[in-house]
Amino acid sequence: MTTTVVLLKVRHERTPLAQVPDRDFACCGRQAIYGVFSINSKRHRGKSVWYGDAAITVNGAVQRHISIGQSEARRVSRALSRRCGIDVPVRPVISVVHAAKLTVKNANPPVLVLAVEDLGRVLSGLSPVLQPDQVAHIYGAARDARTWAA
Repeated sequence: MTTTVVLLKVRHERTPLAQVPDRDFACCGRQAIYGVFSINSKRHRGKSVWYGDAAITVNGAVQRHISIGQSEARRVSRALSRRCGIDVPVRPVISVVHAAKLTVKNANPPVLVLAVEDLGRVLSGLSPVLQPDQVAHIYGAARDARTWAA
């Protein structure tokens, strides 16, 4: 699996930054500033996806999506934090693609689980967590291939 690092600039707009192994893509806010997200796309065409407190099931079978998403977000955070010299928090997101039904039963999940068509609206509606100068610094680091080579 290859990851496209994406910059979430303003409402509903994403700009690819770089290719990162082992993640679908990461996003960071650009202007007023939604944050950095590690987004892992899961294709479950025609299946029923359910997310409770700590697990995702697909047609009743437990999946490892949550732990994998959290691990990938930690890796993105470590890489960007190391390169930027500041703590860069990264929020894990699971993007569910083409599921027949998606049910989320957790009011404050450790990993956001969203239908792919809701990504832009939901992520751009979150409270800002970064200042413009931080975003410029993170953006530069995310575009630098050396950030992801280590």
